[in-house]
Amino acid sequence: MSESLSVLLVEDDPIQRSLAHRILSLEARLSVFTAADGLEGLAFALQHHPQVILLDLILPGISGLELLRRYRDQGGTAKVLALSQAPGQWVCDAALAAGADFFFPKPVHWGEVLRLLLFLCDDLTSRCRTLLLKLGAPADWAGFSQTALAAGLLAGRRCQLMKEVYIETARQFQTSPAGVEVNIRRLISHLYRKGGPPLPEPFPPPGRPPSNKDFLRIMVQAVTFPL
Repeated sequence: MSESLSVLLVEDDPIQRSLAHRILSLEARLSVFTAADGLEGLAFALQHHPQVILLDLILPGISGLELLRRYRDQGGTAKVLALSQAPGQWVCDAALAAGADFFFPKPVHWGEVLRLLLFLCDDLTSRCRTLLLKLGAPADWAGFSQTALAAGLLAGRRCQLMKEVYIETARQFQTSPAGVEVNIRRLISHLYRKGGPPLPEPFPPPGRPPSNKDFLRIMVQAVTFPL
């Protein structure tokens, strides 16, 4: 299943902004909006809630890093792709520390950005279900669909805390948060049962099963970072 994706591009260079808008707008599943400085970008992001933000880090008004910090501090949950021509690993590290999900050095290969955006268009819960099947999880268990939904909620940043994940999953399955927690734990224990096949990286090797939180976070990493 594929979905449409609203994308905000914050870029002060008019030529680069126009070029990126033309390229990305060729894809029917993307709704692309633009902002020319940091303050305009922050205001748009907080008011219109785009699902993805393409963010130049060097901007007039406020910098991309400052925009990102304020956006995350005010609860912004969009996927953020930071873009910068500044040299050095520290720029990437600073962007990720401020809340970016991905980093692209300039000059940007827009074909790679488009590939990532189309990847993000795919339904995250469906992707989590596919991953669980590959891991050998029993699809007829209650914990299977609940684990897929819980990981999808985290991957889409619809929930931040495990308590929120359990509550929302329970609401959709008309059960209790405690029951969801137990079902996910039971599924993980099955995958890490004694004598069972080892799970592929980045999942931990056989031994003590990871916690629900750790297992779901690893699932998120596996489904949101394309190989």
